[in-house]
Amino acid sequence: TDAIADEACDFMERHKNQAFFMYVSFNAVHTPLQATPEDLAKVEGLGLTGKRKTLAAMNVAMDRACGQILDKLKELGLDENTLVVFSNDNGGPDVSETCNYPLSGCKSNHLEGGLRVPCLMKLPNIIKPGTVYDEPVSMLDMLPTFVNAAGGDAEKIDGLDGVDLVPYITGKKNYVPHEVLYWKKENRGTIRQGDWKMLRFPDRPAELYNLAEDISENNNLAS
Repeated sequence: TDAIADEACDFMERHKNQAFFMYVSFNAVHTPLQATPEDLAKVEGLGLTGKRKTLAAMNVAMDRACGQILDKLKELGLDENTLVVFSNDNGGPDVSETCNYPLSGCKSNHLEGGLRVPCLMKLPNIIKPGTVYDEPVSMLDMLPTFVNAAGGDAEKIDGLDGVDLVPYITGKKNYVPHEVLYWKKENRGTIRQGDWKMLRFPDRPAELYNLAEDISENNNLAS
């Protein structure tokens, strides 16, 4: 984690005089679960043991690394005109003892614990600090968002499923970015329309949930 942060800062230093895109994919908090003795000592007071303790220490390392990158942007004078997004590709897996509460499920399934992830965006003078956007978005939206932020025109790119999120987040567009969202893994499929979400399985009946009323997906309404 520390090495990736160092390389990211070095990359920004080398490209500070030109537009750049940087995709920083930390090992933390992914497996293998590895933490330094120093970071493990910082979480000693949390009362955690085993994988949970290591996971907490890895969070400390990732938080420090993100801060290092943001500090470098500021040092280079780039923080005011750089779009920064923090997110991840899936919910926490059960093998690392992560907790997705109050969401059900985990990585590799289509319950909200496997699909719903944090997404933080920072773009000074454009996105107002403290803004909360509640409509469903997708990581497929990142490409057009980045292209337009860098002065390009994402509408000239054929075949994109994503949209530029900035007009939605800033209120210039007051309708939802996606009426329908889909997920598929092997022969399992999921569709979400508004607050309704249906999951299809190869070996048992489909399930239907209303996420506005049942974020934990405990009340199957399919019948």
